[in-house]
Amino acid sequence: MILELLLFMSGCLVVAEVLKAMKWRTPLILVSLLGIPLHELGHVLACLLFRVPIEGIEWVHVETTPTQCEIGGSIHATPRTAFSAIAIMLAPIACCWSFIMLYLWLFVSWASWGFDPAWQWLLLLLALSTGIAAAPSSADVKVAGNVAREHPGQFCMAIVGILVGITIACLLNLPLVEWWQIIIGVLVMFGPGWLLSTIYAKKKG
Repeated sequence: MILELLLFMSGCLVVAEVLKAMKWRTPLILVSLLGIPLHELGHVLACLLFRVPIEGIEWVHVETTPTQCEIGGSIHATPRTAFSAIAIMLAPIACCWSFIMLYLWLFVSWASWGFDPAWQWLLLLLALSTGIAAAPSSADVKVAGNVAREHPGQFCMAIVGILVGITIACLLNLPLVEWWQIIIGVLVMFGPGWLLSTIYAKKKG
């Protein structure tokens, strides 16, 4: 399921880049707008989990100029550790994937519940929008980069642990369909990173 997740996200990003290149602003806004609040929700949940104070949040904003169209959101928070910075940066992936699974489940179950099949395409639009919003933004990467410069050892240990966790998840072929499976998958993939970075931080004082 990890490979499917990456392929789906890549496909969604390709759609967004094509719309940007074609300068189709209205379709780009419609396709991207619905998933951005879920991206920010992932950040919020990670901040709450790691007790990182949230200084401010903008769930969605749209800025258009004659030459470009920028759509996004923002959250203002200062992670104290390298792992919390990485977790906050990557949290939207898990959050958005959970909603994508929800939309696909609703899509499959829609007709059996007696609803009008003509509206099923809205669920696919929601899944596409959420997939586009799942990837870390440049601002997310910048914040994590700043923490990496402050705590390079912690950051490296966290990255090594996460790579080990992802390898274990791939070898076990963990499914990421049900919500509890996603939680287990996140723990398996990110647990070693948290453990190694925490041990390193304690040993270094």
